[in-house]
Amino acid sequence: MANFQVRKEHTAHRPRAPGQGSRTPISFDVKNELSLLSKVFTHSPDAFALLDSSFFICAANASFVSNFRVPSNRVIGRPAADVIPGWSEDLKRIFEEVRATGKPFHADAYPFASGGRLGRKVTYWNITISPVYGTDSELTGYLLLSREAANPREPLAPSPVLSAKAQHDAADVETHLAGLRDSEVQLRRLAESNIIGVISADPHRIIEANDAFLKMLGYTRHDLLSGAILWPEITPKEYLHQDQRASRELASRGVCTPYEKEFFRRDGNRVPVLLGAALLQKSPLRWVCFVVDLTDRKRAEAEHETHLAEVKQLVTASQQRASELEAILDGIADGVFVCDTEGRIIEVNDAAVRITGMSRAQYAHSQEAVLLQLLDLRHPDGRPIGKDELVLSRALSGEVIRGFEKVATNPQTHRQIHFLISAAPLKDREGRTFGAVAVLSDITSIRELDRLKDQFITVAAHELKTPVAIMKGYAQGLLRTSEDMPPSRRRMLEAINRGSDRIDSIVEDLLDISRLRVGHLELTKGRVDLPELVQEVVDRTDLTSPQHRVRVARTEPVVIHADRYRLDQVLTNLIDNAMRYSPVGGDIDVEVTVRDGQAAVSVRDYGVGIPKEKHKHIFERFYRAHTGTPFDYGGMGVGLYICKEIIARHGGKIWFESEEGKGSAFYFSLPV
Repeated sequence: MANFQVRKEHTAHRPRAPGQGSRTPISFDVKNELSLLSKVFTHSPDAFALLDSSFFICAANASFVSNFRVPSNRVIGRPAADVIPGWSEDLKRIFEEVRATGKPFHADAYPFASGGRLGRKVTYWNITISPVYGTDSELTGYLLLSREAANPREPLAPSPVLSAKAQHDAADVETHLAGLRDSEVQLRRLAESNIIGVISADPHRIIEANDAFLKMLGYTRHDLLSGAILWPEITPKEYLHQDQRASRELASRGVCTPYEKEFFRRDGNRVPVLLGAALLQKSPLRWVCFVVDLTDRKRAEAEHETHLAEVKQLVTASQQRASELEAILDGIADGVFVCDTEGRIIEVNDAAVRITGMSRAQYAHSQEAVLLQLLDLRHPDGRPIGKDELVLSRALSGEVIRGFEKVATNPQTHRQIHFLISAAPLKDREGRTFGAVAVLSDITSIRELDRLKDQFITVAAHELKTPVAIMKGYAQGLLRTSEDMPPSRRRMLEAINRGSDRIDSIVEDLLDISRLRVGHLELTKGRVDLPELVQEVVDRTDLTSPQHRVRVARTEPVVIHADRYRLDQVLTNLIDNAMRYSPVGGDIDVEVTVRDGQAAVSVRDYGVGIPKEKHKHIFERFYRAHTGTPFDYGGMGVGLYICKEIIARHGGKIWFESEEGKGSAFYFSLPV
């Protein structure tokens, strides 16, 4: 608690400011009485302290510091339990009872126990604990008054702070005046260096104030001496009833319970304060007030409330977002799996449970390797999946996996499940991986349709092959035996023969597709002179279209180990396509090169080319890039698919370059 003092002001010859009314100078006796009061509070044997609602000490006078034998720098802002010797749960309960009842607590001899190396010591104190209320009638703290008692039976001696005698006994005041005048300057310096405002006031005006109070409200000492600080004008109307209640309490008890209110600053703004008062005299009514600026605390509380509101808003938004995401996850048809950094499954959606036939409990915190066994995961061709191929583990290492096809067994129905799975790492804003997510698309029905389609193709191809062979045989027989056949009839038989060849080619393509799908396309490999094979195919196809010139533009000698019949099929298909999509004729250039242990063949045309947006589909089964265009020349769209599969089974690769309107170049390479 602050020390208080009054500076001597010589006002008898002070010039009056322009526009100011007359003012009765403050009498020397009044100032001396205020100085006396400051001295009394400073040197009072009664220890008093102001505690906040969390039992932290906000202010304390010198008697409190000395009586409880604690360093002065370890009082303000410290928990009461660290300052008051023998602080106990019992004393804490008394404070909480004051909070609950709103009534002060008083004890004539309350025991405080402290212990040390010399043993346990018990002292007795006369104590009063009063509640402190804010403007919203909420408890903001406590006022603790205490004085050491000689023994448990010693009554509470009259307190200079609270006793009426100390306020009215003029003789006692005169006794102290001489010593107080000598320390007046020092007391004023101490008061002005403290953050607590001190004022002397009557019901109408502020009579005296220290610099801390003046700074708090934005007034100058000239404003004070000119009588410009009037109590009703600096008090907002809504706080007048609190001031009136405090005045009544002062008149009856000599002190008032500290309470929160606001003052108007000189600039019109408001400043929140904690105000406590003690009665100086009843007639005329005068009191001294101690004012603590609560601006920083109120600002901190407002910032705290704003922060809490923002946090609440963020939590609400996060919860709403989480609910939306959960609804989305449970609403999509694809299965979703989420794992933590250890690879444990922490979330699955309804679709994942439905597709795999496993319950959420089975998934909970399971490792992907465990799921590998429970679902019997494997490749579409039946090969087992290795642990290094597990998609969530790969995603946790930073890899992004797209469209990895797997086959599993539903543990409930024991049926095979075909699905495509993609996975990616989950990263925070700093780029740190905190988990991984995998998306599973059920393609079982698609694969079943593929199986039925392949089965139909196989059956249809076999059913067509026999009647086509019969038609072709009869047509060829008639052409060979009827030398005197009319030209029109011969042309009809030749058309039947060509149509039979075309149907036979389609049937062979369908059978090849069926064999490729079931893995039964057999290769009969042997020694193949690649340039010789290329020249043979070029010579044969060059005769089929007079408007095209098929030529070997470049060749290098190379012998490979391959299936001659299947490579002939690939070359024939590529050259046939080049001729078909060069409708105005022109050159078809074929090259054979050898580089880095690979033999490469290219077939280039200068025809219509392929639109860029269709490049990615060109090797798909039954895909025709020019369907619905003027360059749609028929076909089933399986030739390039068969070429890709044949080259792949030779351990090679096939690719192409094409620009619409400028032609295409198809390449394939095979190991030497």
